[in-house]
Amino acid sequence: MNIRAEVNVLLVEDSPTDVLLARDVVEKYPEFRMRHVERLADAIKVLVEGGVDVVLLDLGLPDSQGLDTLVKLLIAMPEVPVVIMTARDDEDLALEAVHAGAQDYLVKNRVVNGTLRRTIRYAIERRQVERLRLERAALASLSADIGRALIRGGALREMLQQCTEFLVSNLSGAFARIWTLQEKTNVLKLQASAGMYTALDGRFGSVAVGEYHIGQIAADGRPHFTNDVVHDPRITDPEWARREGLTAFLGFPLTLEDKVVGVLGMFARKPFSDVVFEAMAPLANQIALGIGRKAEEEALKGSEARFRELTAHIGQVLWMLDARENKVLYVSPGYETMWGRSCQTLIDNPQSYMEGIHPLDLEMMLSVNQVMFQTGYIDAECRILRPDGTLRWVWIRGYPVLEGDQVARVVGVIEDITEKRRLASERDALLSRLQLHIARMPLAYVLFDAELRLVDWNSTAERIFGYTKDEMLGAVPPYEKLIPLSFRDEAETIFRRIRSGDMEAHSVNENLTKSGRTIICEWFNTPLMDEAGGFKGTLCLVQDVTERKTLEAQFHQAQKMEAVGQLAGGVAHDFNNLLTIILGYSEILLDMLKLDDPQRGPLLAISDAGERAAALTRQLLAFSRKSVLEPKVLDLNEVVRETEKLLRRLIGEDVLLTAVLDPKLSKVQIDPGQLGQVLMNLAVNARDAMPKGGRLTIETRCVEVDQEYSSVRPEIQPGRYVMLSMTDTGCGMTNEVKAKIFEPFFTTKEIGKGTGLGLSVVIGIIKQSGGHVAVYSESGFGTTFKLYIPAVPETLSVSNSPDLRTGGCGTETVLIVEDDNNVRGLAVTILRSKGYHVLASNGGKETLELVRQHHGEINLLMTDVVMPRMGGPELAEELRPLFPQMKVLFTSGYTDDAVVRHGLLKEQVAFLQKPYSPLSLARKVRQVLDDV
Repeated sequence: MNIRAEVNVLLVEDSPTDVLLARDVVEKYPEFRMRHVERLADAIKVLVEGGVDVVLLDLGLPDSQGLDTLVKLLIAMPEVPVVIMTARDDEDLALEAVHAGAQDYLVKNRVVNGTLRRTIRYAIERRQVERLRLERAALASLSADIGRALIRGGALREMLQQCTEFLVSNLSGAFARIWTLQEKTNVLKLQASAGMYTALDGRFGSVAVGEYHIGQIAADGRPHFTNDVVHDPRITDPEWARREGLTAFLGFPLTLEDKVVGVLGMFARKPFSDVVFEAMAPLANQIALGIGRKAEEEALKGSEARFRELTAHIGQVLWMLDARENKVLYVSPGYETMWGRSCQTLIDNPQSYMEGIHPLDLEMMLSVNQVMFQTGYIDAECRILRPDGTLRWVWIRGYPVLEGDQVARVVGVIEDITEKRRLASERDALLSRLQLHIARMPLAYVLFDAELRLVDWNSTAERIFGYTKDEMLGAVPPYEKLIPLSFRDEAETIFRRIRSGDMEAHSVNENLTKSGRTIICEWFNTPLMDEAGGFKGTLCLVQDVTERKTLEAQFHQAQKMEAVGQLAGGVAHDFNNLLTIILGYSEILLDMLKLDDPQRGPLLAISDAGERAAALTRQLLAFSRKSVLEPKVLDLNEVVRETEKLLRRLIGEDVLLTAVLDPKLSKVQIDPGQLGQVLMNLAVNARDAMPKGGRLTIETRCVEVDQEYSSVRPEIQPGRYVMLSMTDTGCGMTNEVKAKIFEPFFTTKEIGKGTGLGLSVVIGIIKQSGGHVAVYSESGFGTTFKLYIPAVPETLSVSNSPDLRTGGCGTETVLIVEDDNNVRGLAVTILRSKGYHVLASNGGKETLELVRQHHGEINLLMTDVVMPRMGGPELAEELRPLFPQMKVLFTSGYTDDAVVRHGLLKEQVAFLQKPYSPLSLARKVRQVLDDV
């Protein structure tokens, strides 16, 4: 959250004493600038003038009392955060004030320097977050409103007018306008205007491209954005903008396929955020698409007028028949050329076309004609004899136009296919010669005719799909057998591309086999065209790529998880430094206060929040598999027994916990703290899956993973493992949920009931320890998680943690090198309080100069690992010749990636992970100094 270095504070207070008190506290910090007024009316006037970042408000003023004071102030200027400062220590009043809109509530006699400073900062940050949330909600609403406006019917101006009104209402604009480009004149025509101006004429009613700021946007083809309208050189009338109180402007070219079709512009009296500017680009694209669609509709109307002219000159015959009255409504002039008879004879007698049918085809055509009147469909090829004695082949097609359930009209086309049949015959001869090669191809060969009727199917296709050739011949197209419902719309699109002769209409998609299995196939589709360019069918070569796609999906998922893991680990260093300071000083201050001191409560709350933040950081690092592990050889049974009591309290009395432990279990090497976290995360998931109670069973046993199991699950290597399973009798999971459970931040729980990190942490910890996680679940029948952890050789002994509950003081000399001033100051304070002689430096040359001036030994170098100019390991190497007996303790807030790069992830290297507490630091220093 970005907050300006200078913060302008408005104090609304009529008590001179309290004014002095507040001024004394606020003005101790150079970033604060305070202004004071005594009355609510004066405060509102100052807020309207602008420049105030936060208000400190007393509820008792000469011209207003109580919560009404807050409400009136928020009505006047809701965007500025308000902190209540009052003498009344009333929890109910504080709660009402926060509900009314105050960011915080402070009691005057309890305000200390740090509290007020943090309160002001947090108030500004919270208001910024709220403003961003509201802004995004407004943009989402705007997108939906514009979407609805664009899909409604109506004229272009009506559609665009609704868009401008939505822009003004959702983004609090002063006014918004939309121009469309007239291509012939290269002029932008104002089509819609909403807000303070609604007229469509005037100076900006018609704007040439390149003229004014609107025309310049169209000429450049780039958006223009400013939050300083008065001083923007592209705004032609700054005095008008100042007079109207306009502050911000954004304008976008409306482009369709890289072609400008219009311009959108909007002024506002308040600045636009970067979020608004970024969100406007897709909205501008939406509006441009709407303009393009309207243009297409107008073009379609014009095309209807050209239809008859077009049909008069095409080689095919277009016809339309009234099926109820057996009346020809239209036949194109091509009929006379094709049949050798006039169009009028067909209009006068619709059955007269039968006079031209070849006698050998007459019976067939009479049957087809009868079906046409019943269904509205006709699709037939026949021969015709023209009056001059010539014979031609024609293809007659017709399609029904329904009114209700009745066929009202039939529309169709007749095509002379004499030449096409000759070419088809030649093609068939060629295909017959290729049939032997096709039968032996390693790829599936599938051949469709012009209507996508399956006409050929080789043995490889039988092997891939499971259907014999006889089972597939004649399928038009084979939707039910090969194509799942989810892909049928897209398949139609591909078929249309193929019919058009698109040689690149290939696809990779799911297919169905005869056994019901879903596979993934790659289809290479080649349209078969005749010499005249007519579509005659499709030749498809098909390859089963199911296994390849599965491997690709696993690879992409691994890449995605790695990227999210790097993001999670990237925040650790700075966050751990901050947590070190928070936890450290909290503990120091708590030690300084008596048990009955009223300040202990807030300090304990700060300390608790810091601990929870540290725990969340550890969860993120565990999920990203970037936390620094301290693995130990453990008896997994002992860990389960020690954790069992905690788990019983965690899952509640209505869940029966049973442990079935293998007495001959091998040892494992894993971080014990993280293993406990794994058990608790799984137990919490199990408890949430059994809201009405149930049974939770924990089992341990040794297993051997063989090569066959590993080949199916390449993420686990063959070998000996210790398996820990946790089985619940809860609601179970669907396959869709099970596929996502290990994704970060995925949760099926209600908002606020889960972070979605629990199972991500589990798999992160187990995989970082060289293990594997398997899950078995079925909706309504419970869930089993199986954790496979590599077994360690029996020669390794179980680790015992050293007892560090005592000690921590000393008189040795410790050199602290830390580039963070606050962390360094904390460490110096802690160690000096324990009796050590402490030298401190921020690193690099300063440290070397400090050492040269020091007379005497340095018993311990405590240094950060990663620092500017010279890191901790390099500094230790520089100092070791001067102090051969010097011990070294490395600290870092980075994850293990940074530590590994500096060569520190070794057992013999002393390392302390941030954040650390005063007690853990003192213990670690004592441990390193005492280590022989």
